[in-house]
Amino acid sequence: MPLLQRFTRVRALLAHSVAELAAPQRAPRGRSRFYVEQGNGDLQIRALGDPDRVAADAAGLDVIAGMVDGGAVDLVLAEDSCLDLNFTLPPGPLAEVRGMIASEISFKSPFSEDATLSFWEAHEAEDGGWRVRAVITLKDRVLQVAETLQQSDLEVRSLVRPYPGGEMQAAPPWAESAGKTAPSLWSALRNLSPPLKAALMGAGVFFLSAILLWGQTTFRDWSLTAQATTARSELSASAQASARLRGLDTGIAQSTEVLALTGTMSALLPDGVWLDQIIIDNDAVTLVGFGPSAADVTRLLATVPTLTDVQFASPVVRDNSQSIERFRISATLQPGITR
Repeated sequence: MPLLQRFTRVRALLAHSVAELAAPQRAPRGRSRFYVEQGNGDLQIRALGDPDRVAADAAGLDVIAGMVDGGAVDLVLAEDSCLDLNFTLPPGPLAEVRGMIASEISFKSPFSEDATLSFWEAHEAEDGGWRVRAVITLKDRVLQVAETLQQSDLEVRSLVRPYPGGEMQAAPPWAESAGKTAPSLWSALRNLSPPLKAALMGAGVFFLSAILLWGQTTFRDWSLTAQATTARSELSASAQASARLRGLDTGIAQSTEVLALTGTMSALLPDGVWLDQIIIDNDAVTLVGFGPSAADVTRLLATVPTLTDVQFASPVVRDNSQSIERFRISATLQPGITR
């Protein structure tokens, strides 16, 4: 295996392990002795390993309040109280994979993002890709349970979703993180599995030699990149200021073009194509939506005289289960052109 490939793999393994150990909102280990189960009916109180259950009314909650450590119990999301998602993602750095998972959950959720709570777990597959299991539940229902527990001096310790062969745990989103600090690199390395420790130790020589070899050129590249980023930021700020000044003179004319474009979109796009958003900023137009074929949408938009530079602003996401594609298309609005 080439030196560069070895170093890249070792760096990815190290970054992945430390990031996972330092991730915020990690669920507490184990389960509380008593837990509250939210299913299709009323709340139920259950004990681990006991099939019996009682109603989670004020009397029942008061009884278990003095029998659990710190007054904390798990909230088990059972039956149809939440939506389960299973999907796969291609290989990629952990930070990018997290963003892809959040986008996929948001896209597949039938509810608005501000009305739901979600948590997930991801496992790396043999081909380097990721197998993701996610849970989506309504925020109001969880908050109502939390308020009910508070009346009996109880709190939600963790959210639990059982599934065949296991369960998924997550800390509630309102869990306080004050006073908690991310683990050091040394403590993270001590918690790694033995196979991963052996792989890191075996690749240590390659890691150090690669650092020494790339040190000088990498520092120079970082310096040039920082200078280029500063220059681009200054140019961008100057361009935005100029654009705002020009917009003061052309605002009325452009508003007429915006109204005309909205009517054109309604008449042009065929059945089966939906637009979630039409964003117009000065002469920049962004269309976000989904339909059977994103490529057909771009071809139709290219026929509109008032639009130029029609292109995809981000990769098209295909949902094979519904045979639709989610797209984000950008274009330039040409003022003064009428249909």
